[in-house]
Amino acid sequence: MTSQKCSDCGTTVKKSLSTRTHKCSCGCELQRDVNAAINILNLEKARGGHPQSNATGVGTSTLVGASLLEQVLTVNVESPRL
Repeated sequence: MTSQKCSDCGTTVKKSLSTRTHKCSCGCELQRDVNAAINILNLEKARGGHPQSNATGVGTSTLVGASLLEQVLTVNVESPRL
């Protein structure tokens, strides 16, 4: 359903699996997968996001409490060739 719903206006735009472009009467024209991804992100934002996902746009890091910049600096210290 996420690829059939217009991420701009919410209208359902029926299409076959072979149709790779989303074109809506509201003027929205996107690649089908991009339209679906926007719909998924909007659903997660409306629900508050999952605490372990990046769906709300919060920066992530493999180091607990570290920013991405801190993570990159740490990698550079541990691996000077990077």
